[in-house]
Amino acid sequence: MMLTSISLFKPSRSHCWYIQFTDTDGRRRQKSTGKCIKRDALKVLIEFEKFLKAQVRPMLLSKLIEQFLEYAGTQLSFEDVRNL
Repeated sequence: MMLTSISLFKPSRSHCWYIQFTDTDGRRRQKSTGKCIKRDALKVLIEFEKFLKAQVRPMLLSKLIEQFLEYAGTQLSFEDVRNL
């Protein structure tokens, strides 16, 4: 999931900090960090961002083939490509 924005906030009704983000559908989402200390909540936010960035993004097969052929053209010899 790609995010368009992400922030940390603490609602007045809660003791815990929340992560607020807008997903790719434009919906605003909130997720509790489960932490009441801001420093600990920031650590959760950083890990959340790393997790989202590490996720594999979907790709069309045609785009994958195009990228592979670009790579193969620069990294493999003509004979290697022909034998694939």
